[in-house]
Amino acid sequence: MNLSNTENEFKDKLRILKKESGLHSASVNEIEFVLNTKIKIDACFLCNPYSQKLAYRWLGKDIKKQLQHYPPSNSFLAKHIGIWRNLDPSKIIVGNGAIELIYLLLNTIKQKKIVIPIPSFSTYYELLEKDNQILYFKLSADHEYRIDIYSFIEFIQRENPDYVILINPSNPSGQILYPDDIKLIHSLLKTNQVLIIDESFIDFADLDASIEYYADNQENIVIIRSLSKDFGLAGLRLGYSLMPHRIKEQLNVSSFLWNINGLASIFCTYLSNEKFILEYNKCRLRYIEDKKAFYGQLCKLPVKVYDSSANFFLIKPEVLAEDLFVRLLYKYGIYSRLLNDKIGLDKNYLRIASKTEIENKKIINALNKELS
Repeated sequence: MNLSNTENEFKDKLRILKKESGLHSASVNEIEFVLNTKIKIDACFLCNPYSQKLAYRWLGKDIKKQLQHYPPSNSFLAKHIGIWRNLDPSKIIVGNGAIELIYLLLNTIKQKKIVIPIPSFSTYYELLEKDNQILYFKLSADHEYRIDIYSFIEFIQRENPDYVILINPSNPSGQILYPDDIKLIHSLLKTNQVLIIDESFIDFADLDASIEYYADNQENIVIIRSLSKDFGLAGLRLGYSLMPHRIKEQLNVSSFLWNINGLASIFCTYLSNEKFILEYNKCRLRYIEDKKAFYGQLCKLPVKVYDSSANFFLIKPEVLAEDLFVRLLYKYGIYSRLLNDKIGLDKNYLRIASKTEIENKKIINALNKELS
């Protein structure tokens, strides 16, 4: 693939913008403003577009009421999540996005040994590497970046870490560990070793793979979950964490009186509404079917595609991934995620989110034109 001079100039500007954004992607607003381009399909943001429309419909009728009143307390919102997930609300903290909870929790971890499989969501090791010893468990492309459970357990037992962190399903590979495997890992941990599991993509798995109900009865498991992916509401900033009381008490919960804004708060109350959750589950199942069809179409292209239990796919093209990333954005307005900064991957991968059925067809058509 040969980029034009204009596309190469565009690529240089993208590199500058990426450098300013750190290890995370530049936002749609930043790209459109700085590069004067229009993003038609955001295949970088990992969300369910169908439940996004559902959320808009419900929020529309409550905006006025929520903007004129103070939002409710964190503990009140935790009760609604507890009803939805059938969990003890006293163990739940609601966050301004999952990232707030990740920051809060990891800030309590100092001078510890932490095991993290890689490639992984970079925020965890970014926040921990300065004050802790990170022990990377490197996953292999030859094994589809899947965790070999027995090799992983052997690694944990040999290194004897204080914490084990899992992203499940993994980001960026989309690989998953099912509950029996996680229970096995947990059963072999000592009581003073803590298992942290990020389940932000768990609702996109074919089967119910969440470990929440099991974790609710354990004293050394923390679950973190973003709700922006499930409902397509990144700007709303909403997530939650389920954790043992002894860990929750270490956090500065005094700052959590009004950390959730009014719109996010009213949305949180929908989670205990049976009608809303029934509609959400229909959206979720529809999206999973679209995702499966998208995977089938991707597999027909001349790229390596990794099967995924999340709502995105890791792909390795035969051409330079950065050039393909630029071409998709510049020519088609399709924004994907270039992964040349991920520890544990070489520099030739893209991550592409599944979108609506119509948008997925447009992504496939663009890839087909550029790769055939």
